[in-house]
Parts: sequence; C-alpha cells; structure tokens
Amino acid sequence: MKRKKKIVYYDDPLNDDFAGTNINTQEIDKEFPFLPKFWLWRLGAWFLYYIIAIPIVFFYSLFIGGYRVRNQRVLRKLRKTGYFMYINHTHFTDAFIPALISFPKRAFVITGPDAVSIKKIRGLVQMLGAIPIPTASVPAMNKFMQAVRQRADAGYCVGIFPEAHIWPYCNFIRPYKSTSFRYPAMWGKPVVSVCVTYQKNKGLLKWVKHPRRTIYVSEPFYADASMSVKEAQKYLHEKAYAFMCETSERCSDYAYIEYIQRPRPEEETDE
Repeated sequence: MKRKKKIVYYDDPLNDDFAGTNINTQEIDKEFPFLPKFWLWRLGAWFLYYIIAIPIVFFYSLFIGGYRVRNQRVLRKLRKTGYFMYINHTHFTDAFIPALISFPKRAFVITGPDAVSIKKIRGLVQMLGAIPIPTASVPAMNKFMQAVRQRADAGYCVGIFPEAHIWPYCNFIRPYKSTSFRYPAMWGKPVVSVCVTYQKNKGLLKWVKHPRRTIYVSEPFYADASMSVKEAQKYLHEKAYAFMCETSERCSDYAYIEYIQRPRPEEETDE
C-alpha cells in the first residue's frame, strides 16, 4: 500500500517548531556549571563520550540511520585547530552528527535550554557535549561565551544548528540569522557547513519507508583577518548558508514530509 504523504503547514520559517518535545524549560543562569572542572567529572565525561556514546553513534548511523557522509576527508585540514560546524536541523538524532563527522576530535554542541532541562539526565547531557544557551542575565552569557571559546581554543569541534528548531525530514534550507556566526568571527576560527539531504530508498531497500540521509561537508571557510567582526560574521554566514542551499537543492530529491507555508492574510484595503 502506497504511503500517504504527510503535509505540515507553517507560518514562520524562523520560529515555528515541530519537534513536539513539550519539555518544561528550566532557567539557565549564572549558577549553571558551563565548565565543570572537577577531575572525576571530566574523567566520567571522557569515558561516557568515547567508550559508550561514540560506539552507539557509529552503530546507529551506519546500521539504523543509514547515514552516508560525503567529503568528510576535508576535516583532516583542521586536525590541529578548533572549528565551528553549522548543520541544518531536520531530525532528533542531529545531535549525533558533529560527533560522527569530527571523530576522533571531541565535539561539543551549542543547544537550547531544553537539552538540559530534565534534571535527572542534565549531567549526562553535559558530559556528552551540550553547552546550553542562557535564558537570561549578562553574567550567565559571559560564562557561556567563555565556555564556548575555551572549547574552540582547545581544538575541539563546536556544533551549531542555526535553524534552531527541528523540522522533521525537511528537504530544504530555512532562512536563519547570522547571530551564531559571531563566535568564529570574534575568535578567528574556521567554519564548516554541513547539509543533511534526503533521498528515496531504491533497489533492495525500497521497502524502507524512511528516506536515506546523505550528509555533505563543505570545505572550511575562513574570514580574512582584515575584516571587522561584523564583516567576518556576515561573510561566514553567507558562505555557510549558500553551501547548504546549493547542496540541498542539488541532492535532496525526496520530500518524506511536505512543508507548505500558509498564505498570509491580505491586508485590508479601502474599496
């Protein structure tokens, strides 16, 4: 029996969220431990990441998720430096992608506060690399920025989902702001753009209803040292966004879920 395609209607491509998590968001303030320093915590984080999480990520990606990664070899150029990885957000397992692609380099992911709002697993989520964005206060933001910079300066990969919200199986790139590109612009770090694309399964796998995912990795982008922070931020945003759009248009050929924008109500005019 042929599957009936699901259609989702949206209003705002920047702010609509279809993740459906319904998590009670907790406040992330200046008391949040953005950079835990206790040696036992750091040892536990290393063990959890490399001994438990990474094998699970690779098993899921290869045998369940069916990920295919293209052009991953370009990251060899960045073995001796930290960098920022920007990825489109189309699945709840997207958080695996920085770890999958950057291995053996350690990856951290800038997340919304929801990621650490479930108290019983907050520590585990942090150990796996989550750096939550503060909900309020300048002191909290300063500590957050310090944590992000320290991870990048230590030579790690910092993953960011600039679209912010999950749109499951979305096969096009939504517009997103340049705000998060301020980090690499300020600290002189390279940017890698990653695009998750969707294709319909064929041949022996045509019975699998969920589409195949192919992940494309861009060449590293560098802002010129002569640019101001604002100019570098704009340049890196444009390069990353252009790569995602071009790759998605060329390689994402299947809409498992179709997203349609609702028409905006016409402005009333005097007759």
